Amino acid sequence: MKLGLRKLKISDKKYFLKWWSDPYLIKMTSGRSESAVTLEKYFKLLLKSKDKNFLILINKKPIGHIALVQKSKTIFRTPIIIGEAKYRGQGIGTWALTEILKKGFKKYKVAYLEARPENKKAIEVYKNLGYQKQGIKFYKNNSCQPKVVMMKLTKIDWNKKAE
Repeated sequence: MKLGLRKLKISDKKYFLKWWSDPYLIKMTSGRSESAVTLEKYFKLLLKSKDKNFLILINKKPIGHIALVQKSKTIFRTPIIIGEAKYRGQGIGTWALTEILKKGFKKYKVAYLEARPENKKAIEVYKNLGYQKQGIKFYKNNSCQPKVVMMKLTKIDWNKKAE
């Protein structure tokens, strides 16, 4: 099994539409399903974005999405999904996050992410990579995702773990 990342391209829209119709994925991320029109708009925004958006590949087959999103001059965010259900829980997300963290820490000092509290598998992956829980954040105006676990990983801690 050969793992890889490649930049997002226009022909990848079909994967996004498929992945974001998966009820389990929606439950573990945003908590709300979107129309195909809304997903297409979101996808176009990703393509135009200055953020680094990649597809996660197995033997050149797209199975997920990961991004390196600049939040400030020193902080980046690492959203990730394994869109193809049969590839979840196999360590591919850990591999992809490791690759993005290597890229991110060349420029930034802190990696940040939010996870739904019930997404225990993902939180465990993040902890194993060195992310530390910072607390719970409440979104009063988001009934689909009213609270998230905030986690961060510093470049210093990442480098210590790599030693």
